[in-house]
Amino acid sequence: MQQVIRYLFENSNNDFKELLIEDSPKSIFLVTGNKSYEKCGAKNFIENILDGFNFIRFSDFSKNPKIEDVEKGINIFLENSCDYLVSVGGGSVLDMAKLINIGYDKKNLKDLATNKTKISSFGKKLIAIPTTSGSGSEATHFAVVYVGGEKFSVAHPIYMLPNVVVLNPSLTYSMDSYQTALSGIDAFAQAMESYWSVNSTEESKKYSKEALELIIEHLPLAVKYNDNSRDIMLQAAHLAGKAINIAKTSGAHAISYILTSKFNIPHGQAVALTLPSWYDFNHNCNENNINDARGLTYLKNVMRDMDNIIGAGSNENKPSSKVKMFVKSIGLETSLSLFKVHPSNLDAIVDSINIERLKNNPAKASSIELNRILKESI
Repeated sequence: MQQVIRYLFENSNNDFKELLIEDSPKSIFLVTGNKSYEKCGAKNFIENILDGFNFIRFSDFSKNPKIEDVEKGINIFLENSCDYLVSVGGGSVLDMAKLINIGYDKKNLKDLATNKTKISSFGKKLIAIPTTSGSGSEATHFAVVYVGGEKFSVAHPIYMLPNVVVLNPSLTYSMDSYQTALSGIDAFAQAMESYWSVNSTEESKKYSKEALELIIEHLPLAVKYNDNSRDIMLQAAHLAGKAINIAKTSGAHAISYILTSKFNIPHGQAVALTLPSWYDFNHNCNENNINDARGLTYLKNVMRDMDNIIGAGSNENKPSSKVKMFVKSIGLETSLSLFKVHPSNLDAIVDSINIERLKNNPAKASSIELNRILKESI
């Protein structure tokens, strides 16, 4: 089964309906957000299309999916003999559907989450419909789940991918300015971090560059409720998702998870807080801390490319000043201290950083350097 990308725009619902008629599912498992499901227009959009089909809706799970939530969803999925999944929502919703789909026939879900059990087969057919322009989950082969408060990423390069992706920009129009900025800056960071990631390829860098160019032009307008820019932001976020599907994220995302779980800083904002410092840190990489097998000269060229993409001129005091200006231009903050993060908290944050994501950063960061990156962001 191969992933198929379908662009479905407002008033063009026939493709989706025809797909369902062709597949003829007996019982559809519909995974959605809670209040956002109706607010963003997804309820009318989806349930008009699902009219005539048997479906059961599942929305009773936390914002950051816990393994108990996945198990609850699997039980409902099996009780209703579901043979098809449709997910509509933000990143957590799409991740939840992927987890249920890959885990419904596994006896020990915790072993799957902690990678003790390997994924070896497809689940049912999965349709992914994002309602935010940021997570990129519809384009990635991994999903986040929390086990006992610890974050794990369940992944498989083929079996975890949705089979069909529907991009309907009108479902993003209900996001307020702040939500638009949060999701958009996440896509911005994904594109940037994947560009310099040790796993990057020419293909992933192409997606990253295209995404960055679109985001830089259109996110400030999307925050001001420009519908055309919101349309383009959904495409940009999808491109960023395709980039991290290959290259993954790195330093800023590695730190963001503990900032969100411990200090309740929204994910996009958490990523934005240290992204400028990571930009400078990678720029200043040397022979002693290069982490990319392609070498220091390669990384220096990558960072020069990044300067050109975001318009960081040689006369800037720091290349990262352009990143800070962009974050501020969409109404987000650049200082950790505004979120009650103090110097006394930094050691504990460093001890809890996501090592998996940190390994993708092109410059190795010691505990001392991680502390310095955080201090710069205070």
